[in-house]
Amino acid sequence: MKTKLREDCRPDDLVAFRYGDLAEEDRREVELHLERCSDCRRELSETDKVLEKVMPPELPLHDADIERFADRVVSSSRRATWRLFAWGGSLAAMAVLVFALNFLPQEPVETPLPSSMITVDLELLENLELLENLELLEYLEEQASLEERG
Repeated sequence: MKTKLREDCRPDDLVAFRYGDLAEEDRREVELHLERCSDCRRELSETDKVLEKVMPPELPLHDADIERFADRVVSSSRRATWRLFAWGGSLAAMAVLVFALNFLPQEPVETPLPSSMITVDLELLENLELLENLELLEYLEEQASLEERG
């Protein structure tokens, strides 16, 4: 049951006092107040009774249990460190590979042409050579006719 406190009582200080969260000077003030105020003493007593029912019991741990627990924590952290190192190394290798594939100059890859393309190209070259010869002949004929006239 909640006790009605007077106006000069500070319930927040009672809670902090209960848990030992007050500075030395504030703790002394609350102790003096508790000597004078029966309402606050009753409130603190009721709070203690409720907390005893709610708080789990403290389990005693033997040194061997503490040592086993510490060993498990250490071995777990070592495994986590190696996993982190492995992931970090993998990510770094992937980054280097992506950089190399995207930003380093690459030589063009020549793909072999099918034989039909080669014959077409050869015919084109022959025709081009014939056209050049024809243009040369036309030029020479033009020069010859200019010499005859001139």
